[in-house]
Amino acid sequence: MVYSIYREMCFFPFWNNLNVMKHFFVTCSDRGKVRQQNEDYAGHADNAAIGAELFCVADGMGGHGAGDLASRTAVDSLLHEFRTLTNYSQEFPNTTINTLFAKAQQALYTVKQTCNINSIIGTTLSAVVVLGDAVICANIGDTRIYVFDGQNLVQKSQDHTIVNELLAKNHITPDQARVHPQKNILTRAITGEEAEIHAYTQVDPLNNNHIYLICSDGLYNMVDEEFIATVLRQSSIFQARDHLLQQAYANGATDNITFQIIKPFDDEMTVS
Repeated sequence: MVYSIYREMCFFPFWNNLNVMKHFFVTCSDRGKVRQQNEDYAGHADNAAIGAELFCVADGMGGHGAGDLASRTAVDSLLHEFRTLTNYSQEFPNTTINTLFAKAQQALYTVKQTCNINSIIGTTLSAVVVLGDAVICANIGDTRIYVFDGQNLVQKSQDHTIVNELLAKNHITPDQARVHPQKNILTRAITGEEAEIHAYTQVDPLNNNHIYLICSDGLYNMVDEEFIATVLRQSSIFQARDHLLQQAYANGATDNITFQIIKPFDDEMTVS
């Protein structure tokens, strides 16, 4: 198997007038056993001007390499626009986040026009922003964000899928949702169309004991949440990266597998 890990042995400090925050993170991206190419993409950026840090994962869709182009375009736009922010207000979780996602939509529109792409193209986009004493989770599509509190794994994103809508209306059960033939059909994505988009957002207080996981469906469809929680409970994030990828491969690895694990820096953390 081949996977890429970025800055795995580093921690990333940044300061603002509220506190000092340091985060370890690992990024893993692998095409899996079946796919011919990797259409997932992940990124990270910090912004010293507002004392914030952003992590994100996108899962592209489209034929002939267009999915890879879509995910890279959305992530690159999100990182660029985030780095250019010079201030923020109480409306950041909604107004600013939606502006950042809207600009990713515009960036994909520009790429489609420039490259004369007429076929369907799109991407999910999920982001975690650590800002002051808050953690903002935002997503469009079904790339998930989880928080692990030391015992439980809780989903912080919302799946924008037909199946999730059926589940919310109690038309199907959770067991039926897991094997539903339409479970991968999205109801919301960044597509580069001239249409307004809205990200789902959730804000939580910063807790230095929490670990965040952002992952494409290539991970959570292959590895169940109980296994993920056990791995995060028993392993460093560096060990967890390897265990999760290995388990996804053991279970078939039928899709691209991309995830980020983010943890506040701990002097006692092991990195093996």
